[in-house]
Amino acid sequence: MDLYCPKCREPWDNDSLHDLASELGHECDGIRHDSPCADGCVKYRELAARFRVEGCTIFPWASHNEDTMHYGDPLVAAVYDLMGDDMDGAAAAFDDAEYMGLL
Repeated sequence: MDLYCPKCREPWDNDSLHDLASELGHECDGIRHDSPCADGCVKYRELAARFRVEGCTIFPWASHNEDTMHYGDPLVAAVYDLMGDDMDGAAAAFDDAEYMGLL
């Protein structure tokens, strides 16, 4: 399921954040790992928090789509506000919004 950029409303697969976290590696208890830990990836949570604010610019290969730039899309912002750090819940809410024709 997709997450939406809060700035330009471009869809991004939630796995994109997991892939970026794996590429960057992460630290748990001061030990650097190149693969996700069993108890969840700290780097993923950091990237997800940044994505909710900055949007697609967290990806080194991406930039905002200037054609769809909304500078703070209220629907996308509301979903992130309601779901907090639950990115799977946000993706499900976006899926429902897309089904209803809101996205």
